[in-house]
Amino acid sequence: MTINHNQFPQFEKYCEQCKKYFSSQRMGLEQCQFCQSILKIVLICKTCQRRYTVYKVEPGKKCLTCNMPLKVKYL
Repeated sequence: MTINHNQFPQFEKYCEQCKKYFSSQRMGLEQCQFCQSILKIVLICKTCQRRYTVYKVEPGKKCLTCNMPLKVKYL
């Protein structure tokens, strides 16, 4: 799954492991309306490569589990 970085405002996220801030994309929680699975994606710190599991919100996407269209909104 690819991310269109132009669709998300930038903000700084703090990495607990390397104690530095890095730029990431705005993310939020979204569940599939049909099967309740969570849409998620992993962000990686550019400094220490620590991975963060966050939840992705993007218009026009389908559920990764059941492939039904989602009515998503920015949180």
